Amino acid sequence: MILNRVNTIKVIISLFSILLLFAGVVSASSFISVNNSSGPIADYTSIQEAVDNAISGDIIMLYPGIYSENIDIEKQVSIKSESGKSDKTIVRAGNDSDHTFFVNSDHVLIEGLTIEGATNCSWDSRIAGIFLESSNSCIISNNSLKDNYEGIIIKDSNLNIVKMNNVFDNINGNGISLDNSDENTLSSNTVDSNWWTGISLRFSDSNEIRNNTLVSNLNGIYLYTSSNNSIIQNNANSNNLYGIVLDTGSNNNELSQNIANLNENSGIYLKSVSSNILYDNVADLNFYHGILIKFSDQNELVNNSASYNMPAIMFDEDTNEAYGIYLTNSDENDIVGNTINRNKDADLFVHESANNLITSNILVSTSTGLFMQYANSNLIYDNYFNNPVNVAFEGINSGNIWNVNLKEEKNILVGNLTGGNFWSNPYMTGHSQLCDDLDENGICDAPYMISDKDTDYLPLYDFTCAYKGDFDYGGTVNFDDFVEFAACYNSMIGDSNYLRIFDFENDCDVDFDDFVEFAGYYKK
Repeated sequence: MILNRVNTIKVIISLFSILLLFAGVVSASSFISVNNSSGPIADYTSIQEAVDNAISGDIIMLYPGIYSENIDIEKQVSIKSESGKSDKTIVRAGNDSDHTFFVNSDHVLIEGLTIEGATNCSWDSRIAGIFLESSNSCIISNNSLKDNYEGIIIKDSNLNIVKMNNVFDNINGNGISLDNSDENTLSSNTVDSNWWTGISLRFSDSNEIRNNTLVSNLNGIYLYTSSNNSIIQNNANSNNLYGIVLDTGSNNNELSQNIANLNENSGIYLKSVSSNILYDNVADLNFYHGILIKFSDQNELVNNSASYNMPAIMFDEDTNEAYGIYLTNSDENDIVGNTINRNKDADLFVHESANNLITSNILVSTSTGLFMQYANSNLIYDNYFNNPVNVAFEGINSGNIWNVNLKEEKNILVGNLTGGNFWSNPYMTGHSQLCDDLDENGICDAPYMISDKDTDYLPLYDFTCAYKGDFDYGGTVNFDDFVEFAACYNSMIGDSNYLRIFDFENDCDVDFDDFVEFAGYYKK
C-alpha cells in the first residue's frame, strides 16, 4: 500500500514537471525571420505580416534589404536587424503620409535599422520615423532616422529608453520629441541637422537627457513647460539659434556639465522659468551671449564658464551685443563661482533686475566687467574684477550692496577673510593693487568708491604685489618657488593651478612673458 502511494506521487511529480516544461516552451520567445530580397529563406517577406503573426515576446529579425512599409505595432515584440548594422537594413515608409513605425504597446524594442520616408504632413498632424503613443518601457536603440518629417515622437508615454541613435536631416520637425511624457531616458544619441529642434520636450517631466550630441539644428535642446528634468553632459554646439533653452514654466530642472558653444544666438537661454540649477556648464564662443536669462527668478548659476562670446563676423560687432551672462527682468537669482571672461560688450549685464546674489565670479575682459542698468538691491561681493572698466552704470541703479560683514571664510584670492570684491585692472592701477593693508589681514584699509552712490567698504587687497615670484614668502625667489611656477605654467585664471603670485604681467595667465620676469627675480 505504501509502495503504491509512493509510485502515485512519483507519477504526479513527473506529470507536473512535464507541464512546467511545456508551459516554459509555450511562453518562451520565438525568433521570426523576415527577408524580402535574395538570401536566406525567411518566415515572412513583410515586417507587418511578421508582427501580425507574432505573439507577445517574439523577436523579429530582419535580413538586409529595403522594406517599403508602414508598420503598426500593438503587441510586445522586438524588431531587430539581423546584421546589427543600420545601413544594411532600411525601412522606408510605403505611404509617405503615415509613420514608418507606429507603436501602441509596452515593452517594444526597435534596434539596428535605418528608418526613413515619413514626410508628407502638416505641423499640426506631424508624422515621424518612429511614433510611440501610450507606450511604456520601450527601447529604441542603434537606429538611423533620416529624411522623415520628424525623427522620433514619444507621446503620452513613460519610462522609455532612446539611446545611441543617429537622428539627422529630418525635414520639417524635431529630431526627437517628447510630448506629455515622463521618466524617459534619452542618451548617447547624435541629433544633427534637423529643421527644428534636436531634442524637444513639451509638458514632459522627470526625464533624463544625457550625453547626446546636438549639432546644426535650429535649437539643440528645447524645453517648454517641462519640469524636474536632468540635462547632463550633452554637447549642444553650432546650432542655428540656441544650444539649450528652458522656456515658459520649465522649472526645477538640472543642467550640468553641458557644452553649448558656437551657437548663432546664445549658448543657454532661460525664459520665464524659475528654480532651475545650472552648474559646471560651458557656454563659450557663442555669437550673442553665453547665458541669457529673461523674466526668470530664483535660478542658480554655479561654476559655469561663459567666455569669449562675440559676433562671428567683424561687421556685426557694431550692431550685435554680446555678453557672457545677460540677466534682464529677473530677480532673486544666484550667480556664484562662474568664469566670465573676455566677452565683447561686458562679462555680466544686469538689466532691470533686483535682489540677485553675485559672488565668487571671475570677470576679466578687455572692455567692461559688470554693466548695471536699472538694477537695484543686488548683493555683489567676493568677485574678481580685472577689466579696463570694472563696473559701468546706466540709468537709475539703487540699493546695490558691494560687501558683506567681514567674516572668516576663504575669499576669491584664497585669503582667510571675506568682505568685498577684488578690484584690479590690466594697468596695475586698480584699488586693490594700490591700497594699503597695514594690518595685513587681506582687506584694504580704505573703502573703494565705485560711484557716488556705490561703495565697497571692505575691498580685498592684492597681497601678491609685494611678493611676486616668492611663493613661500621666504624673502627670495629660489628653486622651491620655481617648482611652484612650473606647476602653474600655461595656466589662466579660473584654472585650478593658476597662481596670481606668478602672473607678473597681470593679464590673468601665466605664460612665457611671466617666465622671463620670474627669471629676472630668481635668487634676488
